[in-house]
Amino acid sequence: MRNIASNRRVSIRLGSAILEADAEIPEEAFAIKAGQKALYEKYYGPASQAKIDDWFELSKIIELTPVKMAL
Repeated sequence: MRNIASNRRVSIRLGSAILEADAEIPEEAFAIKAGQKALYEKYYGPASQAKIDDWFELSKIIELTPVKMAL
């Protein structure tokens, strides 16, 4: 998290592909809640907001924006 605060550019490996992205920790509550809900429900199915909040108590959502590469 401290790395993102000092340098937003990150490398991401998806399978064999390595991509560049700008990372950001969203401050807007709606974006955080929506991201947490989507991630939790993808792996575990529907749940109450209380259960999702408990699951993410010690976690942070990081928003990644891919960097367009010149061809």
